[in-house]
Parts: sequence; C-alpha cells; structure tokens
Amino acid sequence: AEAGWRLLVLAGTLWVLMQVITAVQLVVLAFSAALLITAMLQPTVVRLKGIGLPHGLATAVTGVLGFVIIGLVGWFVVWQVMENLDTLSDRVRDGIDELKRWLLDSPFHVTESQINDIAKNLNDTIGTNTEEITSAGLQGVTF
Repeated sequence: AEAGWRLLVLAGTLWVLMQVITAVQLVVLAFSAALLITAMLQPTVVRLKGIGLPHGLATAVTGVLGFVIIGLVGWFVVWQVMENLDTLSDRVRDGIDELKRWLLDSPFHVTESQINDIAKNLNDTIGTNTEEITSAGLQGVTF
C-alpha cells in the first residue's frame, strides 16, 4: 500500500511538472533564443566599445546590424526557395519513386498495386498543390 501511494504521488508530481512546462513553453523558448542571440552578439559590442563607442551606442549599433543581417538571410532563403520551386517539386517526386522501389524490395510484403496507388495520389497531390504547399510556409515571410 505504501509503494502504491508513493507511485501515485510521483505520478501526480510528474503530471503537475508537465503542466507547468506546457504552460511556460513559449516563454522558455523565447528566453532561450534571446540568450543565444545575446551570446552571439556580445563580442561585437565588446569590439565596438574597444574602438571607443559608448556602451549604449555599441549595443544599439549591434542590435540594428543583427536585425539587418537576419533580415537579409531570411530574404535570401525565401528567394532561393521561390527560384528553385520546380526543382524541389521534381526532387520530391524522385524521392517518392525511390521509396517505391525500396518498398518493393523490403520485407513488408507490400504489393506493387498498393504502392502505385499511394504514389499516384502523392504525385497528383504534390503536382496540383505545389503552390499551396510552399506558400503556406512562406506566407508570413513575404510581403
């Protein structure tokens, strides 16, 4: 009986801990990202202070420069995805065909007609919805 109560207390404690982690997940993620960015930009602030800039101005210059660089990287990634959209679609289709060949040789006992049906559905879906698939991920990035 005593072991059962201890197990129930442990399970209750774990449940409460998981609820707390779930509630503060966004805050912890944002705080971790802020710490990472601060650690990456701190050497730049030190160098600018070594040149003779005041601490506040060095921090402001580093912050603005950091945002500009992050914006340029984001712009470059979006530009590359939009330029290579057709190649990406073709590579996904090639990957599906390669998966089909692998499944035929695998020990899963999958028939070719089952694989053909699934592959046809995937190819049709990707072919007709390429624009919607990619625009969903890029909608918040482009203006």
